[in-house]
Amino acid sequence: MFVRFSDAADRTLSANESARYGATGTRLSAVSLAIPLASIHHMLPILFAAMICGAPTETSPAPQSEPALQQLVGQWRGVGQVRRGSTQGAWQVKADWKWDHGPAGQKRSASALQYDVTSGGKYLKSAKLSKNAAGQLQLVIGEVVFETSRDAPAGSLMFETSKPLENGLARVSFRLVARGDRLVMRLERLTPGGRYSPLGEVGFTREGSSFGKGQTYVECVVTGGLGTIPVRHKGVTYYVCCTGCKEYFEEDPEEVLAAYRQRLAEAKREK
Repeated sequence: MFVRFSDAADRTLSANESARYGATGTRLSAVSLAIPLASIHHMLPILFAAMICGAPTETSPAPQSEPALQQLVGQWRGVGQVRRGSTQGAWQVKADWKWDHGPAGQKRSASALQYDVTSGGKYLKSAKLSKNAAGQLQLVIGEVVFETSRDAPAGSLMFETSKPLENGLARVSFRLVARGDRLVMRLERLTPGGRYSPLGEVGFTREGSSFGKGQTYVECVVTGGLGTIPVRHKGVTYYVCCTGCKEYFEEDPEEVLAAYRQRLAEAKREK
């Protein structure tokens, strides 16, 4: 006698499964497995052990930075202009990009980059850069989601929405230049004819940057980015890349340092 186990529910292959089997969108249905009844009592201990050993466990992964986004982290000062080369209507701004590691006690991977204006500014005072469910970058300003634009020039991050903010902002782009020490932010509105028109452009300079001088790279113990803020634990000084990482480090230094040492060991083995 045989006992038949069947999974009658149809499901769509995941992205990993599609890549493995080479059939995107293929559906599986009525997958069955026939097993002799007499063999089941021999298999039960094995199945039970597999269920226990294979059960997922909750962990607190060390936050990892997105290389393309990590370069934005830091404090910036800049000047905004309605038109390049004109001081009419110009404004000054200081802003901070930092990782958001979530509420204290709920550690997770760094998946959001927070932008906040600390002084001055115009049109854009606060925003959050993260990934949506599809893995695409998006910029959230208030309750409005700006999706990645297909018109983004090479080397730029560009986000747009069909529902402009009250101040008219409908598209925002970021471009790093001068080896990451300069950041150009372009702000645009959507005209009644469906075209984008400039609201202004901000030229930022990274705080503490030194053009033309070599600098020693100090690693952030949390994300692996450029460490600029000192933190201390048991008399030893370490560095983090932003205030978000500073708060994360201070919450549990031992866990952060354990993950940091493991990362260094893995990097050493790969060489």
